[in-house]
Amino acid sequence: MQKNKILIAWFLLLLFINVKAHAQFIETSKKGLLDNLSGNYDGKIYQTSTGSTFDIHILLYQSENELSGNIKISSGSISVLYQLSGSFIKPTATKSKPKKGSVPPPASKKIIFKDFALINETGYSQWCKKVYTAEVTIVGGQIQISGTWANDGKYVFSNGILTTTNTPCPPGTFSVISFSEKENKQNASIQIDTMVPNQTQKPNNSGSVSKDATIKKEVTSGALPNATMETEIILINANFTSFSSLATIISSLPDFINMKKSLSHGVGTFTVTHKGDTYKFLTTLNSKLGAKYEVTGFNDGSIEMNAK
Repeated sequence: MQKNKILIAWFLLLLFINVKAHAQFIETSKKGLLDNLSGNYDGKIYQTSTGSTFDIHILLYQSENELSGNIKISSGSISVLYQLSGSFIKPTATKSKPKKGSVPPPASKKIIFKDFALINETGYSQWCKKVYTAEVTIVGGQIQISGTWANDGKYVFSNGILTTTNTPCPPGTFSVISFSEKENKQNASIQIDTMVPNQTQKPNNSGSVSKDATIKKEVTSGALPNATMETEIILINANFTSFSSLATIISSLPDFINMKKSLSHGVGTFTVTHKGDTYKFLTTLNSKLGAKYEVTGFNDGSIEMNAK
């Protein structure tokens, strides 16, 4: 009898260890899924105060810690297509260490991204410029991105033009889930052809891409070191002093060739022709900015900045 009790105790102990190890294996596998968020996502976006609900589709690309891609928001015949820019939020350091043998916490990451430029709109002429803060988790083997959104300052796109409004857009929430591997393969050509803007199309002076811009699939790997390229720099919160100072800095850079610039309603726009790619040009520019300017986003062919 005593021997049977010992055998049962050992069996239960081994079962407990096996269950715990399996849980740890599952969580480790989930964390692996979060290593690359690139893909298609579908879901809903809500505006809390008005009760409005829209469909949202996100085509996301991840390059190390940087995020880019497109966001399409629609409801019936109304829709808007944005270019997005974002990054991962560094996890908060914790002093406490997990207990030995304990199951690790659920896999998750946090990201922040924004409507960087408006590409196209249908059926409505005024859209909030939004900042999204979200937690990324695994649900049923698929990636879920859920969180809140708020107006980026008081900026809106009105008839495709970036401008300000007296009253910020009411905030809301959103949630999207990744396509399955099968769905991604089935929809790859459709979604990419529909959602990715032609990289040769540059934002106009408002920070948005022309409504009749050609949308097509195009893969870019940056400009050759000695090739010339156009980069659109959008400066938010600009006045004539900050606008002129930034123009002087840009024109002093070694890879600078020429520039067209304009200032309207606190938004400065610089269309800069330079050698090399946007990232190389931005790296040099950033080293000259000092404390008066802040780089808030970039993609191939575009840079977003704030004047402090």
